Amino acid sequence: MSKLSELLPAGASGKTIEAVATATITSKKPVILNSAGTVTQVGESTTSPSMPLGTQTQFANRNTQANDIASDPHNSNRWIIAWNDDDGTDNVFLRIITLSGTTWTLSSEINMGLAGSTTRTPAVAWDNATANKIVVTYNNNSNDGSAKVGTISGSAGSETIAWGSEHTFTTQTMYASSRTPPQLLCLDSSGNYLQTFVGATGYDTTVYGIILQAPSTTITSGSETTLTSTAKAGMSSASIVPTDSTKVIFGYLQNTQEKPAIKQLSISGTSITAGSENVGATAAGDEGMSLIAMNATTTVMITNTNGTKYPAYQILTNSSGSFSFSTFTTITSSTSNYVQASNNLSGDSSVFILSYNNQTGTRYSRAKVGTINAGISSISFNTETQLSTTVMGNYATIAQQSDGAGTFAYIFEPSTNNEGLIVLGQTGGTATNLTATNYVGIADAAISTSATGTIIVQGGTVTGLSSLTTGSKYYVQADGTFGTSAGSPSVSAGLAISTTSLILNGDS
Repeated sequence: MSKLSELLPAGASGKTIEAVATATITSKKPVILNSAGTVTQVGESTTSPSMPLGTQTQFANRNTQANDIASDPHNSNRWIIAWNDDDGTDNVFLRIITLSGTTWTLSSEINMGLAGSTTRTPAVAWDNATANKIVVTYNNNSNDGSAKVGTISGSAGSETIAWGSEHTFTTQTMYASSRTPPQLLCLDSSGNYLQTFVGATGYDTTVYGIILQAPSTTITSGSETTLTSTAKAGMSSASIVPTDSTKVIFGYLQNTQEKPAIKQLSISGTSITAGSENVGATAAGDEGMSLIAMNATTTVMITNTNGTKYPAYQILTNSSGSFSFSTFTTITSSTSNYVQASNNLSGDSSVFILSYNNQTGTRYSRAKVGTINAGISSISFNTETQLSTTVMGNYATIAQQSDGAGTFAYIFEPSTNNEGLIVLGQTGGTATNLTATNYVGIADAAISTSATGTIIVQGGTVTGLSSLTTGSKYYVQADGTFGTSAGSPSVSAGLAISTTSLILNGDS
């Protein structure tokens, strides 16, 4: 024997399972295991944009204020909405929204039971690691920034929330900026959250950050950190670097120069260190700001132009906390407010949703799909879509899901100030059926739809492949091919023991 492959029996090497194919599977292609025990070939599907989608739905039948919405990372058809009741009770209400096709199922209004008369400015975030767990922040009855953990139970439409004890993390009055709620970001899978907020008054220039820790139903926190004292009207945004949860990109509109500014935040435990201020060359408007950190070196900033207030973007390049700004590029020549974008990097990271409200003519909510081009050097936008025929008033927010269709939910208060509304849409995009846990093995031969075939699993050897590099580790790619670089998600296929044979080791 002169080769390692000669030690192994031919074919599936005895490490196999028999399974029924849901659709035709090509020989030597990777497959996933479905919940019913069937198998499907790894691949991608493409969805076209569709906006709006389905019927606009009311989520509150009275005046809402400081609305916030977050997409569930554990269920791609579920969101949660939080708002301050502005009809006298000043309570925080929540609703869980579940989507089936294009139809919403709404839970009953969930009242947090806060007494008194205070503008609560709630923010809500899902726990990345634990399903049905949320954190809500708000101003308590003494106007101090507080938080609770909520545990959701019940089926769609009948959910309830059990609350942990209240934790007060600042004695300052927590406000939002003029166009966005206070941001609450779940940083990682260990129950760490970043809360940013404006202090003192709603138009103060100082923005603070604090780390909340909620590994269970109890919350603790570190000390608040001044992120900047020069943010015009407190307008700011933050985005977690997807490859490093200890780094957050923080942006704001610089008060004196009215130019966008960026800092890199470094997080260690409950400590936040704000890096140096980097200021762009071109003045911007104060009608909204969104950041999308694509990776460790590139961030997309959405804001609007100074004076004309047209939606616009810049691409920021990060070199160890020192940022350079690309050309300030106008997206559409429409004077707008509530300019914001949402992108869930777990789905198709190249496609995101941009929403805004035109200030000229009838004030309708509008949207464009942004596609980040190869190399993240520019962005293309499709034709503008009107999301709603209801005249918009205030408190518009948007959240995109992690499915490849780019499904998003957009909420707002209409100009009549007597209800809260939710609109559905899809940006379109490309999605893979591969996850970090559903890969099972490689088809030994072609399998017809509904037929039973042999799947080579961990410990088995696949032969009959081509162009492998002996000794190299191979990964399953999102499109069902094999490559030597980890894809997203990162799923190991095995080790090449010859140019045509792969031993399936199952390592991550």
